[in-house]
Amino acid sequence: MIYLKSYKLFESVENKSTEVEVTINHILYELSDENFDVDFNLWKVEGDKLSFEITIGKSNIVPDGWGGEGSEVREEFNWSNISDVMDRFCYYLFTISSDVEFDYENSKYIWSFNKVNELGYNDLLVTMKEEFTEYYNKYEGWFRLGFVIELKN
Repeated sequence: MIYLKSYKLFESVENKSTEVEVTINHILYELSDENFDVDFNLWKVEGDKLSFEITIGKSNIVPDGWGGEGSEVREEFNWSNISDVMDRFCYYLFTISSDVEFDYENSKYIWSFNKVNELGYNDLLVTMKEEFTEYYNKYEGWFRLGFVIELKN
């Protein structure tokens, strides 16, 4: 389990952020095997704080009727399709960070932060599951969340 690593003392923030990025990509990569499109975007590193966004979508290539590949069509999916991977993702976040905030983009493009640092990773999972329809844009077929985490020293 690659996401159960401890951090070395005196390790630079750049090395930590790179390791976090690699590990999160590794955790989310399992979804790629199930034909999900997964994107991890590191927004910024500010001291021990990392801001990043994960985006998960599912698409299928529809044949063009002439024996070739046609257009890409977004498929709908629900929480149960990604729950195991999100469980590992949330556990990893709480393993490496002392403070976790997450947000989502609503229809008016307003960012809403939800602090979960005083709760556990199960609380984050339950909240994400309960609010899945808010995070999931069914017209574009994407599940998108932004995170701000503060790494443990």
